[in-house]
Amino acid sequence: MVRRLAVRTDVGGFARYERDPFLCVTDDARAFGNPWIPCTLWLAQYRIKAARSPADLEAAGEVLDWATRRARPSGLLPEQLHPLGEEQVSVCPLSWSHAEFVITVCDYLERRRELASRSS
Repeated sequence: MVRRLAVRTDVGGFARYERDPFLCVTDDARAFGNPWIPCTLWLAQYRIKAARSPADLEAAGEVLDWATRRARPSGLLPEQLHPLGEEQVSVCPLSWSHAEFVITVCDYLERRRELASRSS
């Protein structure tokens, strides 16, 4: 499923679902929909829960970095991005995007502490 929802452009991220028509801005075959900040963060949440070592958390950290780089200069996160150019396609700020970001960071930090305490 990860492969099918991945936006395979320089923007990256993940679509909400395959061929999502909501505010769709392109029919480019590399994007099955616009990249959604919350949906992309769900992948990080999965990777955090699946992590068995501190090194495993790197993949989740990459998703958090991705989301951070997509924030507007003010720090605000939109709901969706244009898959070919990174400009926002939808509302900004979106509480859902910010909530998923905070949840993901908290989960990441908690899991990092758990894994570090196991290896001590």
